[in-house]
Amino acid sequence: MKNFFHGAFCAFEGINCFYKDRALWKFTTAPWLMLLAVYTGMIWLLIHLSNILSNYLTSRMADYPEFLKSLLEGSLTVIAVVLASVIILTTLGTLFEIFGSIFFDKLLEEFEKKYYRTELSDIPLSRQFEFTLQAVHFGLNTTILFLLFFTLSFFLPLAGQILLIIIMGIRMAYSLLFAPGFIRGQNVRETRFFFRNRGTEVLGFGIAVYLIQLLPLLLPLTLPGIIIGASILYNGTPPCSFQREERR
Repeated sequence: MKNFFHGAFCAFEGINCFYKDRALWKFTTAPWLMLLAVYTGMIWLLIHLSNILSNYLTSRMADYPEFLKSLLEGSLTVIAVVLASVIILTTLGTLFEIFGSIFFDKLLEEFEKKYYRTELSDIPLSRQFEFTLQAVHFGLNTTILFLLFFTLSFFLPLAGQILLIIIMGIRMAYSLLFAPGFIRGQNVRETRFFFRNRGTEVLGFGIAVYLIQLLPLLLPLTLPGIIIGASILYNGTPPCSFQREERR
């Protein structure tokens, strides 16, 4: 169980490290600006469309009392705001992950060099493309497994849900651990082989990540730290311990 809890600890330690080191925050500025631009445009569009619809409907209500027109205008505005809120709440984590993936490799490289003095070499574009295809293939298989075990959980309420958490935890852990492997030039198979004797740690890390991501509003705030947590698990030593040893 010690290894399991160490893996889980890495997820929270990564979040802690991210928020303690403000120099790392710059790698999340661009994703947040992209989200702000997308959601600002979406909110403007919804309100603009609701105003068009409101003007169209009220123009055909000349014989109706004025308070009904005001009620209709107000109702359409409220509906637009509620719809915008629902869209934001349900897509915030996903969009942040999509936009952030462009910058998170740089976040990892900065963290590795700063805290672990990792020597990283340039990876050829052909090799990077190969890594991307492998990650996509792994992600598609993970989606299929999720649907399979999610369906199974309806027939086996307790056992099915436990299996779902375990399988998805392991898959999510590896999908995050591939990133520190990729920046070292390791493909999916090599990274999984690297962790062949550390399955309990991977499980602990993955289950912690799985439970954290169930809180969608927190994902944009925790995802950069979780990615750093994968780096900590990969290196096997918390950065604070590394720094203490370096000072001795």
